[in-house]
Amino acid sequence: MSNNLKVDLTNLDDIEIYELLLQGTILSFPSGFWVNRSEEEAKEVAIKLLKYLIDEKLKFNKEDVRLELSKRFLTKYKLHTASKLFGRSAIKYIISTYPDEQYRPWQFKHDKVPESYWTQERNRISALKYVFEVELQWSIDDIKEKLDWEIMKKQGLYTLHSYYPSIYHICSALYPGILNPWELRHAEVSDYFWQDINNRKNAVKWLVQEKLKLNHTQILSRLKKEHFSQHGLTDLFSNHYNRSVKKAINEAFPEKDRMDL
Repeated sequence: MSNNLKVDLTNLDDIEIYELLLQGTILSFPSGFWVNRSEEEAKEVAIKLLKYLIDEKLKFNKEDVRLELSKRFLTKYKLHTASKLFGRSAIKYIISTYPDEQYRPWQFKHDKVPESYWTQERNRISALKYVFEVELQWSIDDIKEKLDWEIMKKQGLYTLHSYYPSIYHICSALYPGILNPWELRHAEVSDYFWQDINNRKNAVKWLVQEKLKLNHTQILSRLKKEHFSQHGLTDLFSNHYNRSVKKAINEAFPEKDRMDL
């Protein structure tokens, strides 16, 4: 294979030199190709070369980029050195190259989001909102019914398990005060949670007042066992009230307080 010294590169532009590199005509970028430029100019050249590779040579669409981009990909196509200008991050490199495409760091199959990115809560919240509200276009009811860890994994966000140990913790961070843990179809409520009398009372009050909309004259006659299972409160009803509607009512609504319903 020829080496750089046997090829006259004097009158070639950056793209032509890169094309020779891709063809194997030269083994590396010529000496000083990157270091003899300012950082700003070097980044501009790096972006130009990556665009040439993706748009002209490979003719990738947006989904192709998401599936193929990685550090190994950049090495294969001789742009590993260029990635150093972007913190050796393939993700930062591609986002800088195509700012209008609105690539998201977690969307790339073969490249890991830097841990430092997730340590910032605003990035975690932004990612969750984007996935739920923009990509999936979920309503709050959709989140209640569909959200599970398999969805998080599919969307490239499973690593957030390190910050949110349960589905409810995700929802609480994203929509504080809007969702109750027992409303999430694919999330278990721990028995430890139900050991707190206030949590038990709040759940029964939520069932009676918000879901069934019962007043003080209706609560004793209309609250039924099946209402607990229908609204995600089976474990509470079975384990803490021994499947007794009366026990649930007496704890959540002492007789002296029922007139306030």
